[in-house]
Amino acid sequence: MSKIIAPHPLFLPGSSGQLFALHLPPVVPTSCRQYLIHIPAFAEEMNRARHVVALQARAFAQQGVGVLILDLFGTGDSAGDFKDATWSAWKDDVASAVMWLRQEGVERISLWGLRLGCLLAFDFARQRAKELEGLLFWQPVLDGRLAIDQFLRLQVAAGAIGRGGKETVQSLRLRLAAEEPLEIGGYEISPLLVHEIDHCSFLLLGMTEVNRVAWLEIRGVAKPIADLPVIERDVQLFPASQAIADDWRLSGCNLGIAQVSGSSFWQSRITEPMPELLSKTLGLWSSVSSPFQCSQPEGD
Repeated sequence: MSKIIAPHPLFLPGSSGQLFALHLPPVVPTSCRQYLIHIPAFAEEMNRARHVVALQARAFAQQGVGVLILDLFGTGDSAGDFKDATWSAWKDDVASAVMWLRQEGVERISLWGLRLGCLLAFDFARQRAKELEGLLFWQPVLDGRLAIDQFLRLQVAAGAIGRGGKETVQSLRLRLAAEEPLEIGGYEISPLLVHEIDHCSFLLLGMTEVNRVAWLEIRGVAKPIADLPVIERDVQLFPASQAIADDWRLSGCNLGIAQVSGSSFWQSRITEPMPELLSKTLGLWSSVSSPFQCSQPEGD
């Protein structure tokens, strides 16, 4: 029977205030300590994904890889309000988490992003690649502007009425351009954060020197893919993702890709276990970065 892993809540010092994190140390001791820092999805997607993220973190810990699940400034139980959050501050939060793990003696650190968290992880890795071992992406958001448009549509779908009638994405963007904060789905978002995210995309950022990347995307359940091996060179991502993946491989990146069947758990109020995602993530991550090959310490 697998050991039940209880995450340890803690607060890390951050540049803007204390950062809440859940710490899952590896169950199996190894000769080289290795960790993943989870960079969450945006706004309410973070909360709806917590259950699946926690299940995956436990699975990693069972395999000897520790996980630090981070709440960014202004989100979750970390200090600050969402309205005061900025993209640059969030990158500082990732740096704080890396520093804390270094102080704890961890040598091999990778980032694990979900949705917009993938874009944040990639932006950080582009600037500070030497501090990282690899990158793990779950359903990455490729373009920040499109992500903001999707977020603004929540307000449009709610039938909100503005000063000039029913709100549209365009009218909301005009209000942001006039330096007016907006409250959407219970989150007050600042024009500065929108501006920063708008100007961030995988294509604009270019490449990173981190050359070990695992990329997983979720498709609907209509097309069964359960019999596919964990990693195959003919696996196709969504077209925009595949174009980026092809460029990365041509540049020498050790990139593993996989698709899993399942639902968009980051959008659902219903808790789902997502077993295929969990198992394929473990296998794919092992394939691209060999994080589980450290030997157990002598005498254990």
